[in-house]
Amino acid sequence: MVISLALLRVGGLNLFMTKSAYTYHLDEIRYRCVYFFGSWLMTFGVCYVYAHAFIKFLVAPLSSYKVNHLIYTHVLEAFQAHLYISVCASLVFVSAYAIYQFICFHAPGWSRTQATQYWRGWFVWLCWSLVSLWVGYALVPYVLGFFLTYGTNQPGLVIELEPRVYPYISMSIWIVLSVYLSLQIPYAGFYVGAYIPPRRLAFYRPVVWVCCLLVGALISPPDIWSQSVLASGFACLYESFLLACEVSKSYKRVYEEKKST
Repeated sequence: MVISLALLRVGGLNLFMTKSAYTYHLDEIRYRCVYFFGSWLMTFGVCYVYAHAFIKFLVAPLSSYKVNHLIYTHVLEAFQAHLYISVCASLVFVSAYAIYQFICFHAPGWSRTQATQYWRGWFVWLCWSLVSLWVGYALVPYVLGFFLTYGTNQPGLVIELEPRVYPYISMSIWIVLSVYLSLQIPYAGFYVGAYIPPRRLAFYRPVVWVCCLLVGALISPPDIWSQSVLASGFACLYESFLLACEVSKSYKRVYEEKKST
């Protein structure tokens, strides 16, 4: 990050200061994308070296159920697990640098008030993202406990868990990612509510519910119960988005009233 920033300030911007504003911005975007990609490659290399530590971190919830080993049934499965978790971890770490590049590209056009608001919003989003990731990781043991209740150890029938490394890593990451996105939706609604009237979003509620039913039918098993539960989850996310928009509108109204007085 430090090296790319120095190159951008010293050698990158001065090369095209005499060009038009449009070409200048295109070149700046290109340089920032190149530096971001280079930073991601370096981050990926570091994460790949420490992939065992990330796997150990994700396997920790299994220890409460007396499962302390993972198996693989394909010669490439362990390698795929290391590669998969390295890519995911590197994207998480390098996302901070991507936000930094985005802010540096837009910051010259901000006023002092806008800069204060944007920096405050980014800081709150970063804190909320960390909380969301922690909540997602904290829910992994409970999700595992639910699925492990279907195992049994009775005479004549033994169903025990022998977790494979790649499916388990993939499932854990998807649990964390799903919880993260679910908690980000209300946060996004709080900021979108200042620009989009909540009544307009509420007007399309029937259409959204029908779309939720269709999506639930497409990605869930062919039974009414699973489709209804999944569609209800999507609908609840939309309702939380609407609620956050309404709270944002009320907050903006109160803020403007206090400012006018």
